[in-house]
Amino acid sequence: MFHWAQRLQHRLRWRKVTTAALTVVQAGEGFAVHTWPISDSEPPELHTQRLNEAVRWLREQLGVAATPYGWSNCSVLLALAQVEQNRRTLLWKAVLPSFPKAEGEQGLAAAEAALVTVPMAMHPTTTQLEVYLMDLGGILKRAVDHAEGS
Repeated sequence: MFHWAQRLQHRLRWRKVTTAALTVVQAGEGFAVHTWPISDSEPPELHTQRLNEAVRWLREQLGVAATPYGWSNCSVLLALAQVEQNRRTLLWKAVLPSFPKAEGEQGLAAAEAALVTVPMAMHPTTTQLEVYLMDLGGILKRAVDHAEGS
């Protein structure tokens, strides 16, 4: 087969996988999310407790993250949102750099450092802290399975 034809075939396959990955995430797969309620009148020690809970939760989730095809990267997303009557308004978000599952402690340390700097004071209408762990290996596995099955 000609080199250009192989490149085209490879590009088309990964376009299918990319589309399938978006479908996987939209279906609520490949990531875990946990939210904590926030009140503007809460004491600072409750905020510290919530940060410790978030790191503990991330550690638990990282322990069950997938590693298909040697792909084991994870990424953490932090967000502040206001939820009123089933309507969610995103106020702030940060996507932390991805890290290999094998380097989870460094990834958790970066997440912990980022959690401490979440700008809650700048967003006084915040009603919840959201922490997402994107399991890129899980997303890739489901996307490849989906793309090859269609």
